[in-house]
Amino acid sequence: MLYLFVSLIYLAVLAPDLLKLFKLIQRPSIETNLSRYLKNIYLILIFKGFTLSIILIVFKVNIFHYSHPISYSDHNKITFSDFKGLKTPGQQHQGTDDFAFIKTNIEIKWHDNAVSVISYFHPSRSYVYFDDLENEALLTHELYHFHITELFARKIRKKISDMRDKSDKSQINELYWLLLKEEDSMQLNYDYETNHSQLLGKQLNWQKKIDSLLLNLGLFEKTLVEF
Repeated sequence: MLYLFVSLIYLAVLAPDLLKLFKLIQRPSIETNLSRYLKNIYLILIFKGFTLSIILIVFKVNIFHYSHPISYSDHNKITFSDFKGLKTPGQQHQGTDDFAFIKTNIEIKWHDNAVSVISYFHPSRSYVYFDDLENEALLTHELYHFHITELFARKIRKKISDMRDKSDKSQINELYWLLLKEEDSMQLNYDYETNHSQLLGKQLNWQKKIDSLLLNLGLFEKTLVEF
C-alpha cells in the first residue's frame, strides 16, 4: 500500500509531462524541444527510485519480491518459502546463520457499525537466512510469534466487546497502543527464555502457554466486533 501511494504521487507529478509528450509525438512540431520533457520525466523517475530505495531501507520491505500480508486465519499455510524479506549479508545469531525473522502486526479497521481487529504476517518483511532452509523447529518458533500477535488481537477484541461505547475511537486507539506494548514485552520474553528456539524445554512450555491463552480467548477469534 505504501509503494502504491508513492507511485500514485509520482504518477500525478509525471502526468502533465507525459501528456504533453504524447501530444507532441502525435503532432510533432519543429519548434518544440522534446528533450526538455524527457529530462523532466527522467528526473522524476530517478527521484521515485530514490524514494522507494529509502522506503526499502527504512521499512525493510522487499519491493522486488512483494507479497501481500497473510491474515492469521491462514497461519497454518505459512512455510519458510513465504519468508521473502531482505536479509543483511553476513548477519548471524550466536555464531550461526541458521536463523529466521518474522514480522507481524495488528491492524484496526473501522466500519459503519463495527470494527475489525486483524493480525497479519508480512512475507516481504520476514526472512530466513538460507532460502532452502528446512527446520521445522525454527519455523514453529517463528510462527508462535504470530500466535502471540493473534493472542493480543483477541485481547483487543475482548476489551472492545466489554466497552460501553464501542464506537469511541480515541479510547480504542489508546487501548490498542497499550496492548501493543504488552505484546512487544511478551515477544521479547519469548525469544529470551527460549533462546530463539534453542532451549527445547522452554520452547515447549511457551507453546503450551500460548495455546492455552488462545483457547481461553476462543470466543474472540472472529476479527469483527459489532457495535
